[in-house]
Amino acid sequence: MSARVLVTNGEYPHALAVTRSLGRRGIEVHCTFHRKSALSLRSKYCGRGFLVPERRPSLGEALLGLLEGGEYEVLLPVGLMACWEASRLRKELERYARVPVADIRAMESAVRKGKTVEIAREAGVPVPKNLQPASLEEASSFAGETGFPVVVKGDVGSGGEQVRLARNEDELVKSYRCISSLSPRPLVQEYVSGSGHGYSALARGGEILAESGHG
Repeated sequence: MSARVLVTNGEYPHALAVTRSLGRRGIEVHCTFHRKSALSLRSKYCGRGFLVPERRPSLGEALLGLLEGGEYEVLLPVGLMACWEASRLRKELERYARVPVADIRAMESAVRKGKTVEIAREAGVPVPKNLQPASLEEASSFAGETGFPVVVKGDVGSGGEQVRLARNEDELVKSYRCISSLSPRPLVQEYVSGSGHGYSALARGGEILAESGHG
């Protein structure tokens, strides 16, 4: 039997790229998905698909359940939540398959924006003024001192779902209540205008193996 790999988040274009790349090398690929419209499910290289929960901790338990049968040599988590759960349950998951993720301490530093900001500040990287308030009152006080507009964002999450720009007090109240319902203790940050850029790297033991950037 050829090698078999379980790839998560079949909805994502990069999960489809992984599926195709492995499949072309003769590796059998199965994929997890949250929606039946997942791109990877339509690939000829995806031999089987599994519907799993989108949120943790149910997602992590589902991945562990799929690996317990001993059918996979490797679990390749793709999405943010999948990587986080794979890191949290790494010891349990690695009883059944290899799981190429960072340990939970490193993962938490990358996943939680509040921790990422502190690491950047300690390293001398300029960061916006920010606060992780315990209440709406603290958020309002910070915004009053910093000046509007301010950005309200979830401590955990990616994409635009948990990011709001508040131009005044009313928008701050609405934004804070919305984001805090999705992610406890959201961040309130000084707004900095400009263009956005992204950087990604694959590293092992501090050595950069591959890197890419995008605007």
